[in-house]
Amino acid sequence: MLDISHLSGIVVPLATPLHADESVDDASLRRLVQHVLRGGVNGVFVMGSTGEFAAVTDSERRRAVEIVVDEVKGKVPVLAGVGDSSTRRALLRVDEAQGLGVDALVAIMPYYHTVNTMEEAKAHFEAIAKAASLPVLMYNIPQRIGVSLTIDVVTDLREVGQIVGIKDSSEDFNRFQAMIRMGSAAFRVFQGSELAGAASLLMGAHGCVPGMANLAPRLWVAIYEAGHEGNVERVRELNRAASELNRIYSFEGSSPIGGLKAALEMIGICQPYPARPMSPPDTHARARIEAEVKRFRDWM
Repeated sequence: MLDISHLSGIVVPLATPLHADESVDDASLRRLVQHVLRGGVNGVFVMGSTGEFAAVTDSERRRAVEIVVDEVKGKVPVLAGVGDSSTRRALLRVDEAQGLGVDALVAIMPYYHTVNTMEEAKAHFEAIAKAASLPVLMYNIPQRIGVSLTIDVVTDLREVGQIVGIKDSSEDFNRFQAMIRMGSAAFRVFQGSELAGAASLLMGAHGCVPGMANLAPRLWVAIYEAGHEGNVERVRELNRAASELNRIYSFEGSSPIGGLKAALEMIGICQPYPARPMSPPDTHARARIEAEVKRFRDWM
């Protein structure tokens, strides 16, 4: 079993390369895994938000996890998302992932029919922890769920067996600093907001989960190493580059995942197809993305 006290650094939330028919592109996913491993990442997270877990079929989710576990071959920890639209459906994902050889599970609160109280949130994570034989990290992403875990609830849940950490993507840096203070060898705290990643590392976060590490793993590994060493000037320099590269997510004429996949296509990793209704970037957006890829190619 994963020694959770060693889980730190850059855990890349893998994109899920797709064919035009939205089936998983096995060969491209293997290329992506090898790309990020060569870049020095400390772990991979399959079927997270960047991996479009809520948009692909259940069978494609399973297939993606199988491919990643097979391709990583134990070189780094593999975390698998078990997010779904209800507690019962999430428990099905827990059972499935645990049979596929992953090292840890990552759980969100249910979406669409969201929790109404923090007691419901606690009950959801407690049910997952009870069913899990692997370490479980909570994933707080209120932009997608509509509800944010409170500090009090996180404090309570970190005492629950199997719950060993949190990925917080709330973009609330004040709250995140409170979470950093909870961090320990037994409870790992990861920043999920890329623009807050560098500052979080300097403040003591155990690591970051940046989607752009799919494209530029070397850049994010360098940010982590500089932050871990307390090299503030180097962190500032690298964070400027990361902030500029993040524009790939937001060019007009492209969806965020479409922009990332187009950039990955430009470096020979995968096809540019996100799951519908998201679309690949238009001609104008592609030109802007290509310019960013050329500027930062050495970090890829």
